[in-house]
Amino acid sequence: FVFEMVDPDGNRISGYNGYYGDSSTTDRRIYVMPNETINVAPYEGCTFNVYQYDWTIGANLNTIEVTRSYKKNIPFVAYEGFVAETKVTTEAEFTAAINKSGTVKLMSDITLAYEPGKLAVYANRGGAVTLDLNGYNLHLDQNINFNIENGKQMTIKNGTITGYVAGEYENVEGVNSSSKIMVGTGSYFELLNGTYVNVEATPSESIVIKDAVINGYVVASAPQVTIENVTADSVTIDGKDDNVEVKNSTMSYLKISNGNNAQVSGITGLKDAVIYDGVVEFNDVTMTDGYIDAYMDAVLIINSGDYRRRSEYGLFSTGFNTVIINGGTFNFKPEDDYLGEGKKATANGDGTWTVE
Repeated sequence: FVFEMVDPDGNRISGYNGYYGDSSTTDRRIYVMPNETINVAPYEGCTFNVYQYDWTIGANLNTIEVTRSYKKNIPFVAYEGFVAETKVTTEAEFTAAINKSGTVKLMSDITLAYEPGKLAVYANRGGAVTLDLNGYNLHLDQNINFNIENGKQMTIKNGTITGYVAGEYENVEGVNSSSKIMVGTGSYFELLNGTYVNVEATPSESIVIKDAVINGYVVASAPQVTIENVTADSVTIDGKDDNVEVKNSTMSYLKISNGNNAQVSGITGLKDAVIYDGVVEFNDVTMTDGYIDAYMDAVLIINSGDYRRRSEYGLFSTGFNTVIINGGTFNFKPEDDYLGEGKKATANGDGTWTVE
């Protein structure tokens, strides 16, 4: 197998001993044997090209393109049976293909059907997979989840995943809750460009959800979590004291735990937010009729945005720890103890105050 990385401008980035960087190697590719594991540290936004190479004829046999935007090393295993693209039209073909490696491309709508004793369809073997829904729908039948486990690397994009939605008071024996995409321990997961069911990714290595509508909730626990251009009912993140980004998205509830310098920006529709441990910055956040609860060792820094509290007790609920306001507009006058160094709150004459 030959492994290379190309930057967003189409330039091949040099590599050395399995690690990409600024080295000046001539070939700028990495050669790996089947089932050999290497670690790659990609530049954000770059594309990996992985292809089989036939030494006898000196030519590529097939190619897979895998987009990644992780900020840490990724283990990559070049598996035997690696294929550039597998086209699937049935559940049986789908289940077999996602447990290999390469691109799996839907050619029709597929339903992952329920049968007694079956609670999920599993992607838990093989190498990295890109699931290209290709504009089609993958439907999770009643009682069926889609589980990605055992360190599987998977990207899902370009379509819809629908599923069963449990009734509010439903209590039917043998029927579980609403359908979910469940991502397990050690996995690297990207969900891109589509409309999807609930996502539970905990605990994983890296979670990226981008340009997506989630009909329900997102729960993500990983050292790196990126939520960008996403619409969801609620987002709950355990950042594992590492990188958390939530930006340009719409949600009514946000909770961040253990976010080390977590960045929250361009959020609309937010009613309630909970900050539990870690340092979180809010930039250009619009909150309506809500509250922020910051507690334990949390530090919340508000730099800009429009914040409307729910009640006379203020934006910050009981248990708040450290709050620093450097900017923003509020429908109440923030207490002086909250203001950043050199900042002051000025009345606007319409019942709001601006901090600057």
